[in-house]
Amino acid sequence: MAIDPTRVAYYTDGSYGYNAGFFINPLVDIFEGGLNYIDPHDASGIFKFDYEFVKGLKFTGLANVNYVLTNKTAKSNKLYYKDFFTETIYEKGQNALEERRDYKGYYNLQGLLSYNKTIGMHNFDALLAYQQESQQSNWISASRTGYPTDLVWVLNGGPKTDWTNDGNAQHWAIASVIGRLNYSYAGKYMLSASFRSDASSRFAKENRWATFPSAAIAWRLSEESFMLATKGIIDDLKIRASWGQNGASQGLGLYPSYSTIQMGSIALNNNYLQTAKPGNIGNTELGWERTEMLNLGVDFRTLNGRLGFTADYYIKNSKDILIGLPVPLEYGFGKPKVNIGELENKGWEVELRWNDVISGFRYEIAGNISDNKNKVKDLGGTGPWVGNPYNDVGLPFNSIYGYEALGLFQSDEEVKNSPFQNANTKAGDVKYKNQNPDVDDKIDAKDRVVIGDPYPHYLFGLRLNGEYKGFDISMFFQGVGQRDLIFNTQAVRPLNDSPIFEHQMDYWSPENTDAKYPRILNKTDGNHNYQVSDYWKINGGYIRMKNLQIGYSLPKSILSKTGFSRTRLYLSANNLLSISNTVPGWDPEANASLSYPFSRTYSLGLNLQF
Repeated sequence: MAIDPTRVAYYTDGSYGYNAGFFINPLVDIFEGGLNYIDPHDASGIFKFDYEFVKGLKFTGLANVNYVLTNKTAKSNKLYYKDFFTETIYEKGQNALEERRDYKGYYNLQGLLSYNKTIGMHNFDALLAYQQESQQSNWISASRTGYPTDLVWVLNGGPKTDWTNDGNAQHWAIASVIGRLNYSYAGKYMLSASFRSDASSRFAKENRWATFPSAAIAWRLSEESFMLATKGIIDDLKIRASWGQNGASQGLGLYPSYSTIQMGSIALNNNYLQTAKPGNIGNTELGWERTEMLNLGVDFRTLNGRLGFTADYYIKNSKDILIGLPVPLEYGFGKPKVNIGELENKGWEVELRWNDVISGFRYEIAGNISDNKNKVKDLGGTGPWVGNPYNDVGLPFNSIYGYEALGLFQSDEEVKNSPFQNANTKAGDVKYKNQNPDVDDKIDAKDRVVIGDPYPHYLFGLRLNGEYKGFDISMFFQGVGQRDLIFNTQAVRPLNDSPIFEHQMDYWSPENTDAKYPRILNKTDGNHNYQVSDYWKINGGYIRMKNLQIGYSLPKSILSKTGFSRTRLYLSANNLLSISNTVPGWDPEANASLSYPFSRTYSLGLNLQF
């Protein structure tokens, strides 16, 4: 709830403040507007069955069911406002009632057959499973408006001249067949092969099923005889590789493969007539997105396990991506989803760990850093997709698209001698670059270019733990090294239906020409200074101490007399430190939109274990 602080909430006689035609007191809606009742009935259960046919061969059956019936009643009251000075009574709205019934039935059935066998130094582990998942839901609602009193709240107590009824039903289902075989020899050689076949009701029958195989191998070199000379230096050394495919069908809705009919009504000759029109045009050729990934990795431990190192490199290609195809407005049904996209991701991750004990002080340092870069490889011959975001082959997916800025205009003469931007452009406004000087002498949408990559890079984390004579301390830092972020919202624009912040005072004026922000604009002056441009682009990277915890545990000599196995007192703090380029108080983990500033939390606790 937000209201102008200069408006009256209550008058001296206790009545609500009122200003006809300009200000409606939200307190009246909150305390007098009515009530919403929600009455849910939920029944769920998990049933499990295990049976071992012979040693190592086991069957597990699992059923998860959930049924929810929810009754909702919304009562809205006619509101009365009194002008304190004229004693005139004003009315708003009418007494109204809405009843709604929601039903959802869900089940998940699983059957799992597993077999484990060891023969000498050979170990086999096999699995075969089937899973079926389904959900049905429906709802119905009815309402009436214009009740003569707020004492009777049943549907047939209201007039039949202003009423509605509505309802809908939905269903979806998926099924999967999964198989896996693991083999290892002497703990040195490891091989895994698996597949899964999935079916989804979102696709037409001819494209409903798809199969996704995968395989992985690993070799523990440290167990080989030729590595015996390194014992005491190399504790563990393993190299591994994996390849696999998986499928996805997110963001499609429930019936994208089928043409649907949308029902409605129209008033004609004082009568309501039912209507029907196409809801969407189905695409029976829709199929699963397919993602293929190759991963190479190494695990290494040395110095009696004190130093550990893990590194991974991967290439991930997503094909047949389900993308909304840009179409002319005349198409009339929004962007249809088609399997045309191809996206490549390449990335790496490194983790380093060290732990030791020095004179009773036990400590651990663990850090990791990773990066991923993606680019569009195919748009089915439909690119580039001009807009914000911008997509074209060879660029990061959903690239930031906007104007190149040349700083701020320092005089009206400079505005006059530059390409035309806007009728309201004046000294102190953002100056944009004309990308087509040979074509025109103005700034328009054709002057936009790709100005950034929206994805975070060089994600890192650092954990420090220490323990000494019952005292312990842990710290966790997390952050991002590079992220292109456009920060041009209310946080940097004063007097735009938002609070005024101290940092916004550094705006351009004839006395402050080296300002960080452009001149202040009234609403009638337009938004030309706040277009997407690299003037507002910052490095959204940050480092934050996510958590600090200090504790003390009583020694066992004292605990033996208390009956407790452990007693620990601790102090914890979250978000204690944050360093970023965002404006003061804004959460660097959020996007550029106006968001609630991040908060620091402190807690004191006592952990008792018997």
